[in-house]
Amino acid sequence: PATGEMTYCNGGHNPPLLLRSNGKTEWLDGGGPVLGILPGIAYEEQRCQMNPGDVAILFSDGVTEACNPAGEEFGEKRLAETLMQVRHEPAEVILLSLTQAVQDWIAGAPAADDITLVVARKTATS
Repeated sequence: PATGEMTYCNGGHNPPLLLRSNGKTEWLDGGGPVLGILPGIAYEEQRCQMNPGDVAILFSDGVTEACNPAGEEFGEKRLAETLMQVRHEPAEVILLSLTQAVQDWIAGAPAADDITLVVARKTATS
């Protein structure tokens, strides 16, 4: 936490979203295929630097693939846009806002998949 360095590896999930304090978005690609699908497969470790005010969002495909009554997916673009609107809020508020946005999108329908979100905010330099 003191350095802001984040080490990650993606096992076939959606790439996490890193929103910089200046509003720039980065998708944290890298890793490997779905975990457990291929024996002996190597996964690539990645690193990024989180600076004060940056927010990282880890999410399951149930978030971006959540459908509204017309069958439209919530999508990565809408996730990023929603995050942009609340990016200056504490992590707890961001989490609640994103969850509510997905719930509003599906308009009361039961979720077709898990809706999992993790929000991490870098708050200080030390």
